[in-house]
Amino acid sequence: MKINKLSKLELENRNFKFINGNYIYDLTEENMQIVLNYESYTFKVIDLDSQEEYTLFKNSNINGFHLKIKTKIENLFALNIDYEKLILKKIKKLLNVDGEIIFEDSLVFKNNKQKWFALFLKIPLHKLTNNKNDEDIIPILNLKNNLEVIDNINIFSAYHMNKKHWISVRLDNGIDDILLNKLIKNSFDLTG
Repeated sequence: MKINKLSKLELENRNFKFINGNYIYDLTEENMQIVLNYESYTFKVIDLDSQEEYTLFKNSNINGFHLKIKTKIENLFALNIDYEKLILKKIKKLLNVDGEIIFEDSLVFKNNKQKWFALFLKIPLHKLTNNKNDEDIIPILNLKNNLEVIDNINIFSAYHMNKKHWISVRLDNGIDDILLNKLIKNSFDLTG
């Protein structure tokens, strides 16, 4: 069974827990766990009663309980990601700050002095890569920055902001969650 690759941020917001190098999701009702190795992006379903791998959902002609497990896994890894909601939740949890809508598909986050420290946008990828063939619309978070973090994969010189003092973080490409938290907190501190 092939699953869609979700970012670490998306996994966290879907209630996966990072434990011993794996992302764990509890299927409480079924007394099972999904154990996802992020590096290889492979997963196992573990029956918590027997502590063995449960594989019956992988069969082609299934129904009942096995189909229920398969459907839950497919829904869990579906690509209907609301990055705006994810960022709202993350910044609220980290800094207890709510975002404000400033125009369609964008949010601004302000510190207690009403200075912007984060801006969520959806933009064409080519605005970051300068490659006109990159037509996908992607979610980004602009943050004030003083760290050496630009990798031109997940972190770029800022779109639509001062490139010397701001960065754009691509949210849909597997940005490390610990790094993202650090960058958000740093931006908040720099603008305070």
